[in-house]
Amino acid sequence: MAWFSMRLPVMVILFPTGILLAQDKAIPQVFSQATDYTELAFKYGPFAFAVLFGGFSMWMLKQARTDKTQSQRHWAGFFITLITCIGFAAIGTHHWLKVAESTHIFIGEIKDLEDYEQVDGDGFYFKTELKKQLVGENVNLRNEYFAVIQDQPFFQGQRFELAYFKQAQTKRTLFTVQYDDGALPTYRIVYNEASGVSELKKIQPVSAVVKNSLTDLFTVYAQTLPAASVSSSRSQLEAQQAAPPRKGVDLRLVNLLQDTRTPVGRKIDALDQLGRVDAATLQIYAATVNSGEPFALTLIELSRHSDKEMASKASKLVLKSQAETVLAQQLSSSNREIRAAAERAVFRVTPDRADRILKQASPSARTQALSAQVRLGAKQQLLVPVGAANGDRYYLEASWNPVDGKSVHCLAVLFNREAPSSNTVEEEEKLMAGQKGRRIIELNTKESALSIAEKIKSCGGQASFSNPLLKAK
Repeated sequence: MAWFSMRLPVMVILFPTGILLAQDKAIPQVFSQATDYTELAFKYGPFAFAVLFGGFSMWMLKQARTDKTQSQRHWAGFFITLITCIGFAAIGTHHWLKVAESTHIFIGEIKDLEDYEQVDGDGFYFKTELKKQLVGENVNLRNEYFAVIQDQPFFQGQRFELAYFKQAQTKRTLFTVQYDDGALPTYRIVYNEASGVSELKKIQPVSAVVKNSLTDLFTVYAQTLPAASVSSSRSQLEAQQAAPPRKGVDLRLVNLLQDTRTPVGRKIDALDQLGRVDAATLQIYAATVNSGEPFALTLIELSRHSDKEMASKASKLVLKSQAETVLAQQLSSSNREIRAAAERAVFRVTPDRADRILKQASPSARTQALSAQVRLGAKQQLLVPVGAANGDRYYLEASWNPVDGKSVHCLAVLFNREAPSSNTVEEEEKLMAGQKGRRIIELNTKESALSIAEKIKSCGGQASFSNPLLKAK
């Protein structure tokens, strides 16, 4: 008995240490790891000690049967360790039942968020699930699982407030999430063009809500929204709105909407600001040519944006500003630069829209030549802005005839020099052989996108712009 009494404290001290080291087979290297080990010991401690003393009691029983000279001492040790094992098991079971009774979890899912879209809520925890990219896709969609934890049972119809906004947007949209017993709610955020607001649409639930127990379905974390980005965008737009009103154009808004690096949320705020401008002033904006691009064309291209809210608001501004009429007038401008910018714009809109613009323009040999080129369609390049975390992207879809060796080599040299690639020309040719005459290139600026598209055509290939998000969803 004395032998057992002397060794029991040592075992009690050393066993948790062994359990912790076994978790990662190493001593904690940083404070966060030590914290994790402490949490493990706290969580599994009673059961771990129950297993320890259960195993030790079995060893004592074996010794009592085999070592007759010390059997009395071994039998005493067996009963002590067995009672201790039962005690720790009882403590652990009581703790588990108490936690299970007092903790309730409500889990849901929001599907198909883009990387510039953010969600947050008081008391919400989130886990991100990146969606698998299919062959040829260049998008980063994700699903967000959320969990609300409380120490009281949820009741039918209980509501929670969830905030949603797009990166750098100055205002948040508030949604209501409602508890529905027996089903895991699954949502998708969609833009309602009729009401002009984003909505949280509930779709078919996929599994049951987890309740009345703590579960390891996923490790949740509190999501922190980029406060610095929000405050920065708010301060800039407030400064614009606070500026004394003046007749004419605020070039800061024009630059902001024409810059591909501007976050989606900030562009939407700028479109909202233009939406409050009267029609006559908006026409002055549309007639502005900045850095060689008519602002009327900027609005038309934003109406093709992958973000439905931005596309809807830009489409309304295109109508309100009479963008087509403005471009038609600029085709007859006495200013050479304005006239050249309008002519380039004709090839960056749909053939139907280009035809309407040319019909409104003053008849001339030049407009007739432009009409003929539009009908051929060889020069049309319709940019499709696709929202990303740090601005817009353009996805250029190149296609070619794989058996045309001259064209393949020309394109391989082009991709090696100008497309985002670290491959050699020979490696590019091998890669193209396995792409079946099709490749998607992600580009950051309008200028580079249009330039590479023209060079692809000069190599004998085809070039068009697309929105891969439509295929991904």
